[in-house]
Amino acid sequence: MTRREAERLAWVVGGVGFVATVVGWVVAPSAFPHAWLAAVTVWMGWPLGCMGLLLIHALTADGGVRRFGRSSLPAWSRCRCCFRL
Repeated sequence: MTRREAERLAWVVGGVGFVATVVGWVVAPSAFPHAWLAAVTVWMGWPLGCMGLLLIHALTADGGVRRFGRSSLPAWSRCRCCFRL
């Protein structure tokens, strides 16, 4: 899959999600805020957790040598990229 095809697929999936969101808002407007909050909480929990682990990793230096989580640091760094400020 090329980059252009992946981007097109991402736009299609995002458009379908947006249409489903609008349909959910029209069909059940009283339940929509609760569902939206649950979805945001689930999708933001992973990158925020990784960012917290990265901050702990940065604060736990033992004489300049970082021993905590050295093997999992690359995974945390990649997960952190999901969270854009």
